[in-house]
Amino acid sequence: MAVSLFAAIVFYLGPNYSQTGPIAFALGASSSPSPDTVYSMGFILNVTFLDGTSLENPAEVNSTDIQQIQLIPTNTFGGSVNAPSPWACIFQFANDFQISTGVTGETPLDLGMVSVVNSTLSFYSADMPPPFPHVDVPTLDFPLQFNHTGYWNCWGGSPGISSEVWTMNITQIQSILANATGTVNIAFNIDLTTIAYYQLTTPSGTQAGNATDEYTGPCATLQLFNEGGQLVGLQSDCSTIGLTMTAP
Repeated sequence: MAVSLFAAIVFYLGPNYSQTGPIAFALGASSSPSPDTVYSMGFILNVTFLDGTSLENPAEVNSTDIQQIQLIPTNTFGGSVNAPSPWACIFQFANDFQISTGVTGETPLDLGMVSVVNSTLSFYSADMPPPFPHVDVPTLDFPLQFNHTGYWNCWGGSPGISSEVWTMNITQIQSILANATGTVNIAFNIDLTTIAYYQLTTPSGTQAGNATDEYTGPCATLQLFNEGGQLVGLQSDCSTIGLTMTAP
C-alpha cells in the first residue's frame, strides 16, 4: 500500500511503528447483527403477494396470496475493532462460500446451491477525533468465480462482487406442496471461508497481517405451511454470520 496512505493515518495516531501485539479474529453465527463485527453476511427474505406488494424479512406470514419467495445474501461492513480508541484500520476481504438448499424430512429434495469464489470487499474504518484522513483503499485483484443450480441464480456485478438470489414462484412452490403433507421445512446451509487482510494503526504502532476463518452450519430456515397442497403461509429464521476482530 502507498506510503502516503500510511502517513495519513500515522499523522493522527502517532509516529510509533512498533508491533501492537496479537490480533484475533472469530467467525460465528448469531440471531441478529452485532455492532461489534468487522464484517458480516446476512440474509434478506422478500415475500411478494398477488397484488404486487412485498414484505422484507417477515418472521411469519399467514396468507394464501403469496406469489414469490426470495432469499438474498447481503454484506454489512461494521468496521468495529475491539481495541481502545483511537485506532484506524484498512480492511480487505476475500470470501469463498457455498450455500446449499433443500427440503428436509422424510422426503428430502435438493433445491439447488450457489458457489462463489473470490468475492472481494475493501473498506477503511476509524475510531478517532475528526477530521478523518482520506484513505484510498485498494481492492483485491482476485478472479471472481461462481456457479449455481436449482432455484439459485448468480451473476457478476462490480469487480470481485457477485449478486446471489434464491427464488421460488408460486407454481414451483405448489409443485413441492402437492407431494407433501403438513409443513414443508427448507434448510439453507453455508460453508464460508473468509480471508481478512488488515492494517491496524493505534498510538502504540502499526501492524499488518492476514487471518483466515471458517464457518460451516445453518444460515436460514424456511417453513411452508401446507393445507391440501396449497400454500397458506410461511415462517422464517435467518442468521447473521459475523467476523469479530480483537486487538490489544
